[in-house]
Amino acid sequence: MPQEISYVLDGKKLDHDGFLDPDTEEHSYLDEKSGVIRSFSDQKAFLKSFQDAGFKVDVQAALKKIDAARAHYEALGDRRKAALEKEQVAQHIAKQQTIRSLLKKKGIDATDPKALLDLHKAGEIGSMIAYDLPGCVGDWAYFPPGLHPKLSWFGWNDRISSFYNLGLLASLHRDTWFRGKVLWVPPLARYKDLGWWSNRISSMMF
Repeated sequence: MPQEISYVLDGKKLDHDGFLDPDTEEHSYLDEKSGVIRSFSDQKAFLKSFQDAGFKVDVQAALKKIDAARAHYEALGDRRKAALEKEQVAQHIAKQQTIRSLLKKKGIDATDPKALLDLHKAGEIGSMIAYDLPGCVGDWAYFPPGLHPKLSWFGWNDRISSFYNLGLLASLHRDTWFRGKVLWVPPLARYKDLGWWSNRISSMMF
């Protein structure tokens, strides 16, 4: 059974139904040991807490990457966005076929964390496998390293309920084009329950 998730915003414990103001942009991460999603309206406070939690990743560089991506996509016209959608959908379909063929060839189930980790260590798979049910089960999709500005292009908008991040530091965003609230995920994290974030992810990058 997935663990029960509780929520803390700026140091204050919240009820599930009252979690997160829809009009504010918080930075959050899941403290797996305590089962708490810790969120911060102040970026500096988030960075300190994330580092104090022992995650040895360069979040500052990732924040700059997010800002650059937002500016880039905001400047694109509708025709370029349509072309980008066509390009990314084709790449996504090809990648799903490749990964599914690889797992079938090796007799590996996509819900087997040890086998997936072994593939990652062998350099055959990276980044994230997302599942549409809690517990890292159900229908799944593989997302390679890179920018994924609209999960609706792949049929995965507001659909992710659990995942296994086999790649680098990931930022999962409430809104498309990397906007809105952000859930930060360290490398090699396997989250079987996303709590409030379940079915609320619209874009992501690694």
